[in-house]
Amino acid sequence: MIPDCRMPSVSIVLLLALTTFTHAASGNGLFNSPPSRLAADQRNNVPVSGYVLDTSTGEGLYAATVQIEGTYQGTITNTDGGFSIRVTQYPVTLIFRFIGYQSQSLTLETPPDAPLQIRMQPTPVTMGEVVVTGDDPALRIMREVIERKKVWRSQLDTYVAEAYTRQRLENETGIVSINESTSRAYWDRRRGTREVLLSREQTSNLDPSQNFAGATLVPNFYDDDIPISGFQMVGVTHPDALRYYQFKLEGFRELDGRTVYDISVRPRRPLQPTFEGHIAVLGEVYALLEVDLRPGESVMFPPPIQEFGLWYRQQFSNFGGDFWLPVDVRIEGTIRLGIPGLQFPTINFFQMSRLSDYQVNTALPDTLFDISRRIITAMALQSDSIPIAMQRHIPLDEREAGAYQSLDSTQTLDKAFQPTGALSRFVNVDNGDERRRGRSGGPLGRALNGFEPEAGYNRVDGGRFGLTYSRAFLDGRLRPTVGVLYLAGSENLEYSLGGWYNYMLPGDRKRLSEARPNRRRRIRTRPVRLEMEYRDGTSHMFSESQIPLAMSSAMMLLGGTDYFDYYRESSFRFDISRRLRRTNLRWTAGISQSSYSNLEAVTSYSLPGNFKQRPNPVIEEGLGRYLNAGFTWGGDPAPFGITGGKNAEVGVVYSSDFIGSDFDFARFYGRLDWRFETFYKRRFMPNTLDLRFIAGTHTGNLPVQHQHGLDVSPGYLMPFGGFRAAGSRPITGRHTAGLFWEHNFRSVPFEMIGLRGAARKGIGMIVHGAHGYIRDTDFSNSSGWTKGLNHTNYTHHELGVSLNGLFSILRIDAAWRIDQPGSYIGLSAARIF
Repeated sequence: MIPDCRMPSVSIVLLLALTTFTHAASGNGLFNSPPSRLAADQRNNVPVSGYVLDTSTGEGLYAATVQIEGTYQGTITNTDGGFSIRVTQYPVTLIFRFIGYQSQSLTLETPPDAPLQIRMQPTPVTMGEVVVTGDDPALRIMREVIERKKVWRSQLDTYVAEAYTRQRLENETGIVSINESTSRAYWDRRRGTREVLLSREQTSNLDPSQNFAGATLVPNFYDDDIPISGFQMVGVTHPDALRYYQFKLEGFRELDGRTVYDISVRPRRPLQPTFEGHIAVLGEVYALLEVDLRPGESVMFPPPIQEFGLWYRQQFSNFGGDFWLPVDVRIEGTIRLGIPGLQFPTINFFQMSRLSDYQVNTALPDTLFDISRRIITAMALQSDSIPIAMQRHIPLDEREAGAYQSLDSTQTLDKAFQPTGALSRFVNVDNGDERRRGRSGGPLGRALNGFEPEAGYNRVDGGRFGLTYSRAFLDGRLRPTVGVLYLAGSENLEYSLGGWYNYMLPGDRKRLSEARPNRRRRIRTRPVRLEMEYRDGTSHMFSESQIPLAMSSAMMLLGGTDYFDYYRESSFRFDISRRLRRTNLRWTAGISQSSYSNLEAVTSYSLPGNFKQRPNPVIEEGLGRYLNAGFTWGGDPAPFGITGGKNAEVGVVYSSDFIGSDFDFARFYGRLDWRFETFYKRRFMPNTLDLRFIAGTHTGNLPVQHQHGLDVSPGYLMPFGGFRAAGSRPITGRHTAGLFWEHNFRSVPFEMIGLRGAARKGIGMIVHGAHGYIRDTDFSNSSGWTKGLNHTNYTHHELGVSLNGLFSILRIDAAWRIDQPGSYIGLSAARIF
C-alpha cells in the first residue's frame, strides 16, 4: 500500500457491486407503458395483506408462495411470514403453497377488513422404501428433469415479468443499509435480459446512485450455465449435469397430493465451479421446484478477499401453464476483505427478489435491446408523466422497519465498515463537509498541485534530483509538462519542456454539444493528440527496456551493476496520433531531431562499497533527424507483468542524409502480447498462457545508441518479458527476436493435492520459459563489456517455475538455462490476474 493511496467511500460501493455479482449500469432509458395506464393501475390495485403461519407452532413460514388463481400473479412471504399482494378485481381466489405443507385456497368476495391469518398444516417428511439395485433413483429423476426441460425451454422465446427486489447490508452490530426497487424484467432467448427500473427507495444513509437493487442481477437456477461473481457455474439442470454432480435421493414430501423428491447435490468434479446443497423435484411432471444451493469449494477468490460465502434459495412455478419460471430468489452472502495491515469488517449481504405477472412469448420492443446496458432507468418519460410510487410487494420485517426509522444520513457505509490495522489511517473516511473543505488545501495547496519530486542514481550522473510539473487544463485537453533536474556527479542540469493537446475535430465537438444537456449520455470521441517535447539531458540505450530507472538506481546503490549505458542527448520531437474509428488501434506519426555526445562514468559509489562500475561505452556522436510512424493496439502492457492482456505495437524510424541527418538507417520494432485461456475456463480466473513476442531489425548503418535489445534480470527482481538466467545487463544487437511465455496454473495444483489452505491464500504455481536470438551483438557475453563491435550472435533458452501470490504481492522465481549452464532464483511482482 502506497502511503499516498486513499480508499474513498466508493470502495464500499464496489464491495456491494461485487456481492451482487455484476456491475449495474444506469442512464437514460425508456419505458413501454403509457404514464396514464400506470397511474390507473396504481389506483385500481388494492393490497391484501396477512401472515402465513405454521398451524402448530404459530411461527411465520418464510418464502411461502401466494398466487392469484388462474394468473401469473403472486408473491412470497417475508421472514415473519408476512405478505402483501395487490388485487385488481373481486371475487378472487388466493392459493397458498409451501413445500411440506398442505396447500390452502381462500376466496374473497370483497377486500378484507383486517390482515389475513393463513395457518398451514405440515405433511410428514418421509423416506420411502427405496430399493437401490443399481444407480441411485435420483439419477433417473434428474434425467427426466433435464429431458423435459429441453422440451418446454425450446418453446419459450420471451417473457416479461414485474419484479420487486430488496437488498440489505449488515455488519456485526446490525443492519447498515437497505435498497429496494420495482422494475419490469425482460428476457429474450437470443438477445438476453433487460430491466427497466420503475422506482427505487433506500435508507437515508445511501445516495440513490448507490442503489443497485435489480432482479436481473441474480441467477435463474433453471439455466444451463449460471454466472456468479465471474465464475461460469454448471447448473443442476445442465445437459451434462450428471457428469458434474452426484445426485442422491434423500426423502419425500407432498405438495397438492403430488410427491416432491428431496435430492442432495454434491460436486463430482471438485475443481470445476459447481454447487452443493439440496433441490426439490416435483413428481409426475419432473420439474425443478426449489433449490437450496451454495457454490462448492472450487469457488475461491485471491486476496484481498479472505472470505466469500454465498447461499442461494429459489422457487419455481408453472402458474398452471407449460413453462417453469422463477418465483423468487433469496441470497445470503458474507464477504471479508483484508491485506496485511488493513482489515475490513465482515460484510453480510442479503437479497430477495420476487417475480410475478409473467407475459410469456410476447413481442419485446427492439429499442430495449438497442441499448447495451442491462439495467435501464425509467427516468426519461414524458414531461407530464406521473411519478411511479414504490410498491413494496414483500413487507418489511420488524428489523428492516426499525432500520428505516433509525438510520440517518450520517451513518454512512464508510463508517459502518471502517477498517482497522496499521494502514487504516491512510483509508479515507467520509467526514462530510469537513473532508471536502480540507481537500482543496487552500491557495498554497492549489499552487503546489501538479509538482512531483524526481530522484535517481546512475554512474554517469551520480545523484539525480529535481522536480517535474504536469497539470491538465481546458477540461483535460491540454497537459503541459516541465522538468528540471540537478545531476550531482557531473554537476550538470537536465531539463525538459513539452506536453500534449487533444484537438477536437468539428464532428466530435458537435456531438458533445448535442449531448451536453443530457449528461448521462456517454459520448466516445476521437481527438487528434498533438504532442511535443524539447529535452536536454541523459538518455539510456535500449529505449524499449521494461526495467524502470528506479529499479536500476536501487540495484546500483545496493552494490549491483548499473543496468543501462548512457549518452547525452539534446532533442526535439513532434508527434501526432489518433485512434481509428470503432477500434482500439491508434496510429502515430512524427518528426524529431537529436544531437548526441558521449558521457563518462563519474562514480561507482554504493552502500556496501568495494564495487567498481564498468566504463560507459562510446557511442556514435552526431546530429540525427528522423521520421517515425507506428501503430499501437489495446493499450500498454501492465507494469511488472502483474496481469496479462492482449495488445501490440509496431513502429519504424527512418533517418537519412536526404533529411540532413548524419545517420542513414531504417529501424523496425514490434511487440505482441497475447493471452490464452487454457484449462478450467469456467472459473473466475481460469488457467492462462501469456505470450510476449519481441522483434527488431534494421536496414542501413544502425548506430549503437539505437540498437535493439532483450531484458535480463538486473538482480533478484525480474518482471515478465526478460531472461532471468542471463547475467545482469541487457543484451543488445542490431537484430533481435525473443519469445517469453508463462502458464499460470493458479491454485489448481495445490487443490489437487489437498492443500486448500494455500489455495485460499491465493498461492499458485507458474511454469515459464524464455527463448531469444540476437545477431550482431556488441557484448561478448551477458555480464561483461568490450569496446567496439564483436559481430557475435547470441542465443538463449531457459525454463523455470514460480510460486505465485506470496503475501498477496510477491512470487519466487527459479529458472535454469537449457542451452548452457546457468540458473537464477529471485523475486518479482505476483501475477494477480
